Amino acid sequence: MDSVADNRAFHEKFAFAFPLLSDVDGTMAAAFDCCRASKDGSNPCEKANRVTVVVDASGVVKKYVSPFDARSGPSELLEAL
Repeated sequence: MDSVADNRAFHEKFAFAFPLLSDVDGTMAAAFDCCRASKDGSNPCEKANRVTVVVDASGVVKKYVSPFDARSGPSELLEAL
Protein backbone atom coordinates (compact mmCIF):
# COMPACT_ATOMS: atom_id res chain seq x y z
CA MET A 1 0.00 0.00 0.00
CA ASP A 2 3.04 2.22 -0.51
CA SER A 3 2.92 5.14 -2.90
CA VAL A 4 3.91 4.79 -6.54
CA ALA A 5 7.01 6.93 -5.88
CA ASP A 6 8.06 4.77 -2.90
CA ASN A 7 7.60 1.55 -4.88
CA ARG A 8 9.49 3.00 -7.85
CA ALA A 9 12.44 3.91 -5.61
CA PHE A 10 12.37 0.45 -3.97
CA HIS A 11 12.18 -1.21 -7.40
CA GLU A 12 15.12 0.79 -8.72
CA LYS A 13 17.22 0.33 -5.56
CA PHE A 14 17.02 -3.46 -5.81
CA ALA A 15 16.84 -3.66 -9.65
CA PHE A 16 13.89 -6.05 -9.68
CA ALA A 17 13.23 -7.75 -13.02
CA PHE A 18 9.48 -7.61 -12.39
CA PRO A 19 6.96 -4.85 -11.71
CA LEU A 20 5.67 -3.96 -8.25
CA LEU A 21 2.06 -3.13 -7.52
CA SER A 22 1.25 0.12 -5.75
CA ASP A 23 -2.02 -0.55 -3.97
CA VAL A 24 -2.56 2.97 -2.68
CA ASP A 25 -6.28 2.53 -1.98
CA GLY A 26 -6.07 -0.97 -0.48
CA THR A 27 -8.17 -2.69 -3.14
CA MET A 28 -5.72 -5.54 -3.66
CA ALA A 29 -4.97 -5.86 0.06
CA ALA A 30 -8.68 -6.38 0.67
CA ALA A 31 -8.99 -8.81 -2.26
CA PHE A 32 -6.09 -10.93 -0.98
CA ASP A 33 -7.34 -10.75 2.62
CA CYS A 34 -4.17 -9.21 4.00
CA CYS A 35 -5.55 -5.99 5.50
CA ARG A 36 -4.40 -4.82 8.90
CA ALA A 37 -6.82 -2.59 10.76
CA SER A 38 -5.84 0.64 12.46
CA LYS A 39 -5.13 0.37 16.17
CA ASP A 40 -8.39 2.09 17.06
CA GLY A 41 -10.34 -0.04 14.57
CA SER A 42 -11.62 2.94 12.60
CA ASN A 43 -9.97 1.82 9.36
CA PRO A 44 -10.30 -1.90 8.52
CA CYS A 45 -7.49 -1.70 5.94
CA GLU A 46 -5.04 0.93 7.13
CA LYS A 47 -2.01 -1.21 6.28
CA ALA A 48 -1.33 -4.57 4.68
CA ASN A 49 0.40 -7.62 6.01
CA ARG A 50 3.34 -8.69 3.86
CA VAL A 51 2.34 -11.33 1.33
CA THR A 52 3.76 -12.46 -1.99
CA VAL A 53 1.60 -13.26 -4.97
CA VAL A 54 3.12 -14.79 -8.09
CA VAL A 55 1.03 -14.15 -11.19
CA ASP A 56 1.80 -15.71 -14.57
CA ALA A 57 1.72 -13.92 -17.92
CA SER A 58 -1.96 -14.84 -18.33
CA GLY A 59 -2.89 -13.19 -15.03
CA VAL A 60 -3.38 -16.46 -13.15
CA VAL A 61 -2.26 -16.57 -9.52
CA LYS A 62 0.31 -19.35 -9.32
CA LYS A 63 1.47 -18.96 -5.75
CA TYR A 64 0.27 -17.09 -2.68
CA VAL A 65 2.54 -16.86 0.37
CA SER A 66 1.17 -15.42 3.61
CA PRO A 67 2.73 -14.51 5.84
CA PHE A 68 5.84 -13.80 3.82
CA ASP A 69 9.17 -13.90 5.66
CA ALA A 70 11.51 -11.43 3.98
CA ARG A 71 14.57 -13.34 5.19
CA SER A 72 13.80 -16.91 4.16
CA GLY A 73 10.92 -16.26 1.76
CA PRO A 74 12.81 -15.35 -1.41
CA SER A 75 14.92 -18.52 -1.51
CA GLU A 76 11.91 -20.69 -0.61
CA LEU A 77 9.86 -18.99 -3.30
CA LEU A 78 12.55 -19.51 -5.95
CA GLU A 79 12.78 -23.19 -5.03
CA ALA A 80 9.01 -23.56 -5.40
CA LEU A 81 9.01 -21.87 -8.80
